[in-house]
Amino acid sequence: MRNIVARLRSAHIVGYIGIFCICSLFSMTPLASSSTDRLFDVLRTTPQRNEVAIVGIDDASLTAYGAWPWNRNVFGDLVNKLNTLGAQAIVFDVLFFERRDGDDALSASLASTTIPLVLASKVEGDTYTQSFLISSSSPRVIASLANVDPDSDGKVRSYPKNATTMHGCVRPLSEEAFSVYTKRGGDECLSRDDQFRYAENIPTYSLVDVVKGRVPKEKLQGKVIFIGSTSLGLEDHFVGIHGDKVPGVYVHASAFTSLLNDIQDTHA
Repeated sequence: MRNIVARLRSAHIVGYIGIFCICSLFSMTPLASSSTDRLFDVLRTTPQRNEVAIVGIDDASLTAYGAWPWNRNVFGDLVNKLNTLGAQAIVFDVLFFERRDGDDALSASLASTTIPLVLASKVEGDTYTQSFLISSSSPRVIASLANVDPDSDGKVRSYPKNATTMHGCVRPLSEEAFSVYTKRGGDECLSRDDQFRYAENIPTYSLVDVVKGRVPKEKLQGKVIFIGSTSLGLEDHFVGIHGDKVPGVYVHASAFTSLLNDIQDTHA
């Protein structure tokens, strides 16, 4: 009888070990990681912050200024308006790589800006490209990466990565904005390996309304302003945690908000 009980116990132990090994192996597979991500997606939000707002290139703005791409006088006017309204910083999730009409006006606005201004750059493979406007602008104008890195299931959850280039370390838009706003630098080119949380209800204003003076000063004063496409007719959209289309500018603004809330939580 004792031998039977001992054999049963041994069988149970072997079974438990087998289950543990199978679970351990499964936990290391992409499928397990993806399943865990989907499980926690419903919790992947962070509260809105008063320090951030989005100025969107929306359908109303496309109707007002015509088909994309625009004469860059529009962006020169926008920079001047945000300076006048007392924005804390301006972050462009717009690529100014090719020369177009209105470059002189935009360049003049960048050169005279009184606040930090971040211009989008991009890495494709081993090639890094930044705006030609950087070299002719004020020292307040900074190049920063607009790249977004979807996970294996196509959804965007992870913080964008830094890149080491011939110009040195280039940080993503969210981290550069965070550095500008908090005045926290960083000597090492280390990318975050964790995931950000999507911000709830970031205040968003139509670009044409801002340029035309239809947005009250208090809505934008003292804020970090992210500028980018919010129109579904333009291509800068990604898959969010709920499987919906999310504008790239919203991804960057959410990552920035997440960084701010992480600091608040750390000091709470």
